[in-house]
Amino acid sequence: MPLSKEEKQQIIGTYKLHDLDSGSPEVQIALLTEKIRLYMANKLHLIDGESRAEFVQDLFEQYYQSGSGQLAIKEHDAIAKAILEQNPKAAKSAMHAHIESSLKRFAPKAAAAQK
Repeated sequence: MPLSKEEKQQIIGTYKLHDLDSGSPEVQIALLTEKIRLYMANKLHLIDGESRAEFVQDLFEQYYQSGSGQLAIKEHDAIAKAILEQNPKAAKSAMHAHIESSLKRFAPKAAAAQK
């Protein structure tokens, strides 16, 4: 499920470092994070049928308008830093913290969509 032009522009607008920015690491990580999130939601069949598009739109809005996207970027940065420092314990800990944080943020919304 590709990102729409509007979704890409919203992500770029949120994470750009300056007015002409569309390719900084912050923007690219945010775009990739969103693509992975959409892929996993679709792959895991968290929702079925016609409600999928509505769910994805609601989740997208919640993710970027609530600041969750900024939090995810910080969490990804901590993971990348630990990997670059070749510190497997710190990388594992940062990844675990990110997964737990993501579950707390998005599991209630996914569960509500399945009802």
